[in-house]
Amino acid sequence: VSTPTNSVTLTQLQDTIFTPSCATSGCHAGSNPPDGLDLSEGASFANIVNVASVQMPTLMLIAPNNPDDSYLVRKVEGSGIVANRMPLGQPPLDQSLIDDLRAWVEAGALDN
Repeated sequence: VSTPTNSVTLTQLQDTIFTPSCATSGCHAGSNPPDGLDLSEGASFANIVNVASVQMPTLMLIAPNNPDDSYLVRKVEGSGIVANRMPLGQPPLDQSLIDDLRAWVEAGALDN
């Protein structure tokens, strides 16, 4: 098994995607986030990795090593989803950020 030279960490994703685009007021943070999905720092890993999607229960939000069947990846890409592309009411994520999320999932979605 080879490790990518530019491996992406959960901390990096938290800083570049989850905190600025998802875990904002009225979105995926606080005491009652949509679908119970809290993406705030310290909570995101436990709420997404190997956790079934509420919208598509046959898929995990993040299926380690499988970005194509990870519902959260699909939600930011806007394909194969129920309801709206995320982040809701915002421009789509930059492709480089989506690529980082895919790389993290492909590498095993580690809590790093």
